[in-house]
Amino acid sequence: MQLTHNNLPIPAVNAEVIQSGNLTAAILAPFKAIARVLENRRAARQIRGLEAHLLKDIGLERNDIYQAFDTKWEHNVPYVLSRRRHENRICR
Repeated sequence: MQLTHNNLPIPAVNAEVIQSGNLTAAILAPFKAIARVLENRRAARQIRGLEAHLLKDIGLERNDIYQAFDTKWEHNVPYVLSRRRHENRICR
């Protein structure tokens, strides 16, 4: 059973997990999820430094960047930017 806390998957530790020897993996899973979120945000920060004409080339506007980073810290910023890019292309 998967529990979630603010979009982060937190595996439930049960007897199966303990017997299969994956207790360490179950304990480390939330930390790995946090590390993944931080890595995604770090990668998206590179996009934030692009000039306006380069953002336009990839289908984004400066406001899209601000809105993506204005979300909760655990949200996947590259996914939000990808979704905004898709929305911008549909609206043109």
